[in-house]
Amino acid sequence: GGSPGMAAGKGGPSAPQAPADAVPGAAVGYAATVPPEVQEAERTPAGFEAFGLAPMLTLKQDISAVEIATGGCCQRESKFRVENYGGNSVYEAQESSTFCCRCCCRGHRRFKMSVVSSFGHPTMALTRDWDCGGCALFPCCLQRLEVRSSANKVLGEVGTKFGGGWFCPEIWVKQEHKGDDLFLIRGGWCRGELCGSRFRIWDGSRKVYIGKIDRLGAKNLKSAARLVASEADQYEVHYDGHRELTARDKGLLLSAAIFIDYLFYESGGMIATDAAGLSLRCCDCYLCGCVCPCNAWRCGACACSACCRKSKEEEDEDAMTTPQTQQMRR
Repeated sequence: GGSPGMAAGKGGPSAPQAPADAVPGAAVGYAATVPPEVQEAERTPAGFEAFGLAPMLTLKQDISAVEIATGGCCQRESKFRVENYGGNSVYEAQESSTFCCRCCCRGHRRFKMSVVSSFGHPTMALTRDWDCGGCALFPCCLQRLEVRSSANKVLGEVGTKFGGGWFCPEIWVKQEHKGDDLFLIRGGWCRGELCGSRFRIWDGSRKVYIGKIDRLGAKNLKSAARLVASEADQYEVHYDGHRELTARDKGLLLSAAIFIDYLFYESGGMIATDAAGLSLRCCDCYLCGCVCPCNAWRCGACACSACCRKSKEEEDEDAMTTPQTQQMRR
């Protein structure tokens, strides 16, 4: 008889046998032999490499001279630049919509947006259908943004639920079409135009703090003039949670920052004209999906201290910000 290490009728060693439940043609022991970082790279959608190690991304909206010259009456397609922690441009996002939708529907308009890398490679495609807007107590008024990869695979969606968070806006990020809630993004009830606004990111259970999305306010005369004369906003997306975020998660949270801009900051700048004349809007209040502007010009006064003064929790979070991030803001 042959030795145990020899196959019957053969002079060489016997081939390893695959498990009975193994998929035909699959490599044996793949998960045990391939490093975790290689497996993660294979699960990362094409073009998402810049998200992998980024602790923070900055979203900057381009200024439109046409909107400034027409007082916001003529809306242009929005364009965003995404910069990494070092201030280098890594992505660009370009909106595609019709002129009528932009001028008539403002922030509730339907659009498609393509996100490409700095090398011109497609990364994500965002699609938003038209909705009625307003009160989130009706299904037709709920907001939704679908996120797809460059291979046209659904990565997830960003949207609102019944009630919209009631007194404070709540935005949910879901994974694909499974209905699983990945993240909850929650903002404050009052948002100033010249002041910064913070939207905190929690996991789906509302127990684990993931990070924050900061809409940057005026820090000098130049940034104040930009906010007064245009709708060009800037955001910082901080990924400083207690668990490891995948590149897909970071891409979905960046899409949520774009979604926030359309929900709350695309309905007109601080200075607006209508049939009643000129108005100066200094802040917005939120209730069940409705954004209620507070006009200082007509009302004569506004409780700006309620939305401009930072809470102790926000001051503690800012104290944890690294000196490098503070230098980038300046």
